[in-house]
Amino acid sequence: MNPEIPFTAEQLQDFCSRDPDRPKLLTPFSVVIHGQAWTIATDGWIMVALKDVINEAPLLEQMSPGICGVFDDFTAPPRGLDLAALKEWAGPVERMVKHHECKSCSNTGTMTCKCCNGTGRAEGTCDECRYEIQFDCHCEDGKVDCDNCDGKGQWDEPPARRPGFLFGVFLDRNLLARAIEPLQVAQVNLRIPVNKFKAIHIADPEDHWRILVMPMSHHGEDGPKFPAEAGSKSS
Repeated sequence: MNPEIPFTAEQLQDFCSRDPDRPKLLTPFSVVIHGQAWTIATDGWIMVALKDVINEAPLLEQMSPGICGVFDDFTAPPRGLDLAALKEWAGPVERMVKHHECKSCSNTGTMTCKCCNGTGRAEGTCDECRYEIQFDCHCEDGKVDCDNCDGKGQWDEPPARRPGFLFGVFLDRNLLARAIEPLQVAQVNLRIPVNKFKAIHIADPEDHWRILVMPMSHHGEDGPKFPAEAGSKSS
């Protein structure tokens, strides 16, 4: 694997959002930060940033200020970390663990269209003659995708949080494990933000790529620390 581009196009897409209400995050895009182009894939929790424009990712200039804000929130220099030790602490990647039938659509993935009440034909007023008219509804045969399951007929239960403290930053170790899983290098650089409610940065020493992982809100949960405190276990 090319150390300058450790992610395939398929892996980049896997880090994108699946939320239709966040259309700009559904596919990778590019931004320009301090004169340098970066290709970004993110779901809001994990961000993968690759230097330069990869696979002709479209430029979204309006996203640059927000990306710049999380890129620059540092004062201390990066610290080198052994990637194998970090992966061991993060643990294995756990993906969606359970599938549940959608009760809203009885596991069909579709619901009756409210515009035409399932008839496939809708009524309205003609803009020119003002008469009531009928026309083909936007739906397919009176059916639309179920809002509750996005037309899948089921919904996936995400894995339970796996909390831990990375140099004092409280985060989900499963998110971290998923983010660093594709990496095949010996050493990475870690930057901890000034504001511990912002993302941590993991990068290669030459800064060809960066991985950002958002922290979690801390509600008193305990979890292993990295690096481990003297006399304690790391997991």
